[in-house]
Amino acid sequence: MPLAEDVASFIAHVRARSSSLRTHEAYGYDLRDFMKFLQTFPVDALDRITVDHLNRYSAYRTDGTGGHDSPASLHRRLAVVRSLLTYFVRNGRLMRNVGEMIDLPRRPRRLPRVLTREEVEHLLNAIPTDSFIGLRDRALSLPLRAPHARRVCRPVRRVRDHFTAAEMLCKCGRPNCD
Repeated sequence: MPLAEDVASFIAHVRARSSSLRTHEAYGYDLRDFMKFLQTFPVDALDRITVDHLNRYSAYRTDGTGGHDSPASLHRRLAVVRSLLTYFVRNGRLMRNVGEMIDLPRRPRRLPRVLTREEVEHLLNAIPTDSFIGLRDRALSLPLRAPHARRVCRPVRRVRDHFTAAEMLCKCGRPNCD
């Protein structure tokens, strides 16, 4: 079977498995790009793809001739090619997945963004304090202000003592359910 038909078969498999239109589009885009790259070599079938082709594709996508892919983008592109090859190994069309023989680039790990003091104050001040639930939520969110605080049971106890049992009933009628 020609390479284009194999790719179309794989995309149909992805469509059947995934409900996301963006996934189908991304897989199709990445595989069309890979097939376009393979046209420079005499590769007309899946079993002719080698580790050297994948390494050259990786270099092609990062050296400027085929683009300047970030490590995350290159990781995604190579993972799609690996998925294609894995699909045909599982279906018995290929003996081995040469995509498993290459290392995918590591994606950079970014530290999470930390809220500023003003942002924390804004969040805490947005919690209404005219009901038990609001006071409870404010008491439970106090560690945002002082992350070193280990226990919030004392503020919650103070909130609980401030209201009557009837005021602590939630909408479903059970005490302290939320």
